[in-house]
Amino acid sequence: MSDGLPRLLPDDPKNLLPVEARKRIQRAIIESDKFVWEAEVLIKKLHLWSAKT
Repeated sequence: MSDGLPRLLPDDPKNLLPVEARKRIQRAIIESDKFVWEAEVLIKKLHLWSAKT
């Protein structure tokens, strides 16, 4: 059964969570990574813009 989630070690506490809860956590991690990436891009753009002025 492929649920699209990364495999966990047998002693990982996340194994106690239902698949749907793990999917929600995985989506939240992806969304937060996207937010951080967008913030880093904005910071770099602002830094480059201020370096030109």
